[in-house]
Amino acid sequence: MMQSHFTLRTALGWFLGVAIVVACIGYILWQSRLLLTGPVITVDATVPTATSDISIEITGVAENIVWITLNGRAILTTATGNFKERIYLENGYTIVQLKAADRYGRTTTQTYPIVYTPLATTTASTTYQDNQPEDIPQADNN
Repeated sequence: MMQSHFTLRTALGWFLGVAIVVACIGYILWQSRLLLTGPVITVDATVPTATSDISIEITGVAENIVWITLNGRAILTTATGNFKERIYLENGYTIVQLKAADRYGRTTTQTYPIVYTPLATTTASTTYQDNQPEDIPQADNN
């Protein structure tokens, strides 16, 4: 007859071994999420497509990045990836482009076309005669 040597100590040993293997696999999968997702840019508010303001502020969060640019100019992020930049618009059509890369060289780009139309301003135009006081008598050159 064969006796079973399956004891509580053996069962706990197997359970601990399986738990360690599962924990290692879970940790590897958790850390590989950075490899799988690549760089991510999330803009907080909707960027307007048309505006009469000469500047707009773009805020958001960049994740899994080593660098980020706004229209080709490097911008800074906080330790948590938050960024906040003001951009001044040209008259007419402007393209705002956010581009970021991760440590593996993968890039992501977000492009926002914006039309800037300044508000119409009026300027007063006067002539020299309009500025002359009426109560001053004109000199008679006779």
